[in-house]
This record gives sequence, C-alpha cells and structure tokens, in this order.
Amino acid sequence: MKHIYNITLALFSLIALGSCEKKDDKVIAQGIEAPTLVSPNATLTLKPEADAIPALTMVWDHGDYDVNTPINYTIEVDNLGNEFAEALEIGTTSERFYTWTVKDLNTIALGKDLEAGTEGALEVRIKSVLGSEGFDEMISNIGILTITPYEAVVTPVGGPKFFMVGNFQKYYDAAEWTPTEAIRMSHIGSSDEELIFEAFVKLNEGDGFKFINDALDWGDLTSNIGTIGGAQDGKLENSGGSSDIKAPETGLFYVKVDITNLTYQLVKMDWGIIGDATPNGWDGETAMEYDFDNNKFTLSTNLVSGELKFRSQNASNIIFGEDWKFNVGAGDPVAADINDSNFTVTAGSATLELSFDFFGNAIISGI
Repeated sequence: MKHIYNITLALFSLIALGSCEKKDDKVIAQGIEAPTLVSPNATLTLKPEADAIPALTMVWDHGDYDVNTPINYTIEVDNLGNEFAEALEIGTTSERFYTWTVKDLNTIALGKDLEAGTEGALEVRIKSVLGSEGFDEMISNIGILTITPYEAVVTPVGGPKFFMVGNFQKYYDAAEWTPTEAIRMSHIGSSDEELIFEAFVKLNEGDGFKFINDALDWGDLTSNIGTIGGAQDGKLENSGGSSDIKAPETGLFYVKVDITNLTYQLVKMDWGIIGDATPNGWDGETAMEYDFDNNKFTLSTNLVSGELKFRSQNASNIIFGEDWKFNVGAGDPVAADINDSNFTVTAGSATLELSFDFFGNAIISGI
C-alpha cells in the first residue's frame, strides 16, 4: 500500500474594500491587487485505492478591487512552460480555496498528457473577475504541481476477496446496504487459504454492516455473514438470518474478520502523536481530534526540534496485544507498519492532519 500526501494549506483573509469609478452611469471596478496563491507548489503521488479522498486544497489570498463586492475565481491548469496557452478551466468559486480529490487530480494530469507512473509537472493559477462588463480581470502568481498519476483503468486486485456492506456505504459515495456497491476489504492472510481481511471505515453510532463474498445482488451471494442473534461478541454466522454488526459509537474503526473461523474485531481508533518532538515525549501520545465529516484527525500544538510518529496505541493493544503495530512514520506510510522511520521536525507551532482511506493508506499534512 502506498501513500498520498495531502497538501492542505493555511487559509488567509483579505477583504476587498475601497472606492469605485462611474462612467456613463455605470460603476467600473478597478483591480488593485491580484489574488496570491499561498504555498503554491505541491508534490503528489496519486493512488487509485484512494480516488475519492481529497488530494490537494489550493488556497489563495483574496484579489483586491476598489469596490466591496463578491469576487469570482477561476482555477486554470496547463502543462509546465506552456504559458497557459491551452489552459483547462478546472472550476469557478467565490471562496478562497478549491479542493481536488485524487480522482479529479488524476483525470486532470492524464488529460494534460502526463504519463501514468511517471512524475510530471503542471502549472496552476487563479484568475479573479467580478463578472460584469468593464471589470478588471486579474491573474495570480503561478504554482507548480508535481504529480505522478496512475492508470485510469485499474486492474482488480487478485487473491481472495470479501466485501463490507451496510449503512456506512453512504459515506463512501455508494448506496447504503446495496451489495452491488459493496466495498472490497484488504486481504491480510498469510496465504490464499487464510481468509483474514481488514478495513478502516468511519461509522456513526448504530451503523450496521455485514460481510459478503462478492459485489452481487443478495440472491446471488453465497455468504451473508453477521452476528448470531444480534450479539456483539465477536462471533459470526453465515446465514440469511444473521444480524448486523453495530458501531457502539461514532469514529474511525478498524475492522478485522476471520472468515474461516467466523470471528471479527471492531475497534474505534484513537490516533495521536508521540516522540521527543511532542508535548508528551516518547512516554505517551498527544491525542488528535477526529473530524467525522472529513474523516480526518487533527491537532494544533507546539513542537520542539526532534522526531515524532503518529500512533494508535489503543487499537494496537486490543488487536495485536502490543503498542506499536498501528503507527505511521516517514517513507511509505500506512496504518499498520512498524518499520517506517520517524518524522524529523523543527521547533514551532504546527497543525497536523492525518486521515486514512478504506485500505489503511495514510494521508498526512503539516509535517
């Protein structure tokens, strides 16, 4: 499993105020200062497993006109060095930010002839306009997006497969309890015969789910695996009369299921930072706060120069009986990997963000 660095940039505010001119009884606005991209450059390696996850948020300071009125912004992208002669207009907004998902950005990159699996570069800029005849159009500074896209057609993952179906599907752009739109889990068994699977899924309290053997209609499935009589005790049965597994509270959960032995584990993950750069050193995690809507853990804190990792000790202990199975470090970050090195940071205030796709790939910003 690979990583996608999600570059989420600081947001600034600049309100356009001032005077205006009249000509032939029409108000004519004049541009004073063009919008400015904040931290305009980004490097991203895109992965198809996370195509629905936000990959990049571009942020800019407001353009400044001599009239106080809403401003429209158009985001333009073109190949590096093409001077926007064949620019794609990606979107228009009155906000000071614009977010692309992994899939959006991959489509843009391939559309501008970047080669899948190979690093390439695009230029991005912001165009501001008030939208009426006679109003000045202003252009921002130029940002460079260095992108490694993936093939648009994804070959299905081989090996054993099992799927999750339930209420949670509505959070992942699918219809809830629709087996044909079920989400495939990651196989983590040591062989094809060891049918153990995992997923990292956000659930609201009371959300239910089951395990099925394929993304088919209910009548075509050979597995309908749920709890026995509704008991939430880690035991399962394969029966049309099986009951739902229920989320006991709201959060991001680690789900592990052993299809052969019909057992499961469901643990809400509590992520934090740990290391000599963090407030609690290596003695314990500094907790991060979970944002359900954005499926993201965040923390604003002061760091000292040193090293840190992200860790979910509670899930590590419950699932594996040890502290360090679930941790994210530098290199190729995934949720369950004890081999990554630490992040090295310098002293100062930091806003850290950590999120995971359904397969446990980690998306990090702020370091």
